[in-house]
Amino acid sequence: MGYLPDRKTRRHLNGRPCSHGYIGGINGSLPRRQTRGGGMQQIRTILHPTDFSPGAEAAYTQAVALARRYGAEVHLLHAVASFGCSHVCTSDEVAREPDLYYRQLWTAADREMQAMIARHEATDVPHRRLHARGLLPAPVILEYAQQAGVDLIVIAPFGSHYQPHMLGSVAAEVLRGAPCPVLISQHAAIEAPPAPMQILLPVDLSQPTEALVHTTAALAHRFHAEVDLLYVMDPEWHVGGHEVIPPEAPPGCATADARIRFHVVQGQPSREILSFARSHHTDLIVLASPALSRTKYFPAGSLTEHIASAAPCPVLVLRMPTHAAVRRPEKAAAPSRRPILPPGVPSRPDPAPLQPA
Repeated sequence: MGYLPDRKTRRHLNGRPCSHGYIGGINGSLPRRQTRGGGMQQIRTILHPTDFSPGAEAAYTQAVALARRYGAEVHLLHAVASFGCSHVCTSDEVAREPDLYYRQLWTAADREMQAMIARHEATDVPHRRLHARGLLPAPVILEYAQQAGVDLIVIAPFGSHYQPHMLGSVAAEVLRGAPCPVLISQHAAIEAPPAPMQILLPVDLSQPTEALVHTTAALAHRFHAEVDLLYVMDPEWHVGGHEVIPPEAPPGCATADARIRFHVVQGQPSREILSFARSHHTDLIVLASPALSRTKYFPAGSLTEHIASAAPCPVLVLRMPTHAAVRRPEKAAAPSRRPILPPGVPSRPDPAPLQPA
């Protein structure tokens, strides 16, 4: 059985040390880095960090459902807080035997993991039960996802400390720094929906929209779903007294292997997206990470985090390839500085160029 040793017993670790703590497991050591596929086409490893809260268990059902669909392996990861390389001392007995303290914590966590797998009848899905120790859960989760080559992270928007319409600190940090797509869900999975799934894809008609449409269409094709493309315009746009013509559907919709409908609404983006999802009974919202820009992380309190915390359905945040980043438009030629003269007035000729001596 894996457990969480202190620095003196590092050589006995069933796993590998990382910069934020230790990772060990019951099913073997930390897997080697694997090559991840782009988008959601190739999913072999699904990471589900859990604190055994009701929200985390609901997200676990999503991880199991996706693992069955893709034939993937689920990695259950539970983090235990520590103070640097030392243990958390709650009594003199713990201070004398820290190794025993962490072994007891991991034994209880592993027992809870096995019970959760049995409750949801997920014994047919390959699992890897892991434990971690570190200062904070999110950095350990991110480092494990990077080292193990995880293809998808399924996490609840908040843990035991529930705050309405606010993304938890762990989920927010994982969402900002994850090297792969992240599915945020507090809703239990539905194995066989009575009607085709409805996927909502908000777009801003920027350069990467076509790649995003194709990635979402491939996901919809696998789940026999329909896609609603939603473009939110600023309210009351006017040019010269005339209302702006609504934009056309982005390129890629005609060739996508899924049924796609294009909608244009006016209003505040997050409010309109959430309202559309509720009124159209959306089953999944797909968002593109703002990592498409040149910044590595997007700021806290962003549109993505607000939708992920308040959505009536799971939210999938995709990491698009770097080659799909926004391309700067070519600079237009500088306008001529020659003044505009009335008709019939001859213009002054340009001065003759200087001749070399």
